[in-house]
Amino acid sequence: MLKSTFSAVLLLLLLMTFGSVAAQAQNKQNYVLQGTVISAVDKKPLQALSGCVESDNVKTSANKDGTFSITVSQRNGKVKLTSVGYKTLELDYN
Repeated sequence: MLKSTFSAVLLLLLLMTFGSVAAQAQNKQNYVLQGTVISAVDKKPLQALSGCVESDNVKTSANKDGTFSITVSQRNGKVKLTSVGYKTLELDYN
């Protein structure tokens, strides 16, 4: 029950936004994927969350307030979110 509740609420509460980032070494555009994840059970931030965008081979983790940020090269893709004791989610972003 906890895993399915987390999955449903995570899908609704995950806030992803993009911002352009100037590439330092190259003249190409990168994007910043940002989000905040909170528990469906107690409404507290999940700080043990890991995020991964496999197409760019980049990973990140959430800080103590449940926020995370990851630089990606494409405006559209998939992010995989994992946390110990919860079901892994793979979400589309755009």
